Amino acid sequence: MPSNFQGRTLSDSNPRERTVLSVLFEITQQLNENATLESVLEKIAERICSLVAADTASVMLFDETHSALLCRASHGLPPEESKKLSFSTGEGVAGWVANEGEAVVLGDAHADERFKDLPNQTTDIQSMICVPLQTRESIIGVITVTASLESRFNDADRDLLSLVAASVVKDIENARLYRLAVTDNLTKCYNRQYLAKRLPAELERATRYEDNVALILIDVDKFKSINDTWGHDTGDIVLRRIADICRECVRDVDTVVRYGGDEFVILLPSTDSDGALQVANRICNDVNNTPVESDGNTIRTSVSAGVHASLKGIEDGKNLLNRADRAMYTAKKAGGNQVSLAENN
Repeated sequence: MPSNFQGRTLSDSNPRERTVLSVLFEITQQLNENATLESVLEKIAERICSLVAADTASVMLFDETHSALLCRASHGLPPEESKKLSFSTGEGVAGWVANEGEAVVLGDAHADERFKDLPNQTTDIQSMICVPLQTRESIIGVITVTASLESRFNDADRDLLSLVAASVVKDIENARLYRLAVTDNLTKCYNRQYLAKRLPAELERATRYEDNVALILIDVDKFKSINDTWGHDTGDIVLRRIADICRECVRDVDTVVRYGGDEFVILLPSTDSDGALQVANRICNDVNNTPVESDGNTIRTSVSAGVHASLKGIEDGKNLLNRADRAMYTAKKAGGNQVSLAENN
């Protein structure tokens, strides 16, 4: 539990403080269970929404690549709005809070010159609170809640959110730094080091609960020829596009890894061979039907994929990878642009 609350018990505080402590306990518990940064932020958004009876909540973190605050988790917002939610430093209420480091509560958001509606926004925002996520060194993001009623929030609500933000910011920063350490810089997928830890843990879970776990190994067809013909910059664009397609085709619980070079691995918990084949075929078809544009050139690409599923997690990670790898090479030998199931080898 965050150090601010060590030595306190739920029974020695008032009802609202008990709710705050409960929120912090849930978040800390997730961190102790090695949850992903995304799932921790989603939990924060969900719980703070109920904490102050807000309609929506969002957690935005500063992204150095875009030099902007990007929404990393939300609750109550339409997915299409959440994905587009971003502000430059100083832009909008969120940008102002990130720049100044001061919490803001607005009873009539539209009357404030800092407020900015987003294009095609459907969420009705009349009142809001925005608080900074501030470490000793810098402000790493903001937490925002909104409501469709004017004057929905008061200073006590602002202080509660500030308390939660101050209590979880270090944990968020640590989780963010860990996420960066296990992320491939080019594709933003997880890297091989992360898979080395994640795969044994998932197999252990599958064994404990007698569940299935599947693995897809993907290799870009004739990738060397793409680099030789169009250049490595175009090759990088191809890899990023394939990574995007992989992420679009899987669930939140699945893990997409850049395994090395032009190879990707997808780990799918609670998935049998049929389920993994559906995902692999979808990826294969989407890559084949999505040409890459680079410097005025249209480059068509394809992938070969090998699939293997472990029933009840009874195999070790090395064997799971090896069997998927052999299946992938079977697909390549058959001409590429297809999927092969390991059990059929």
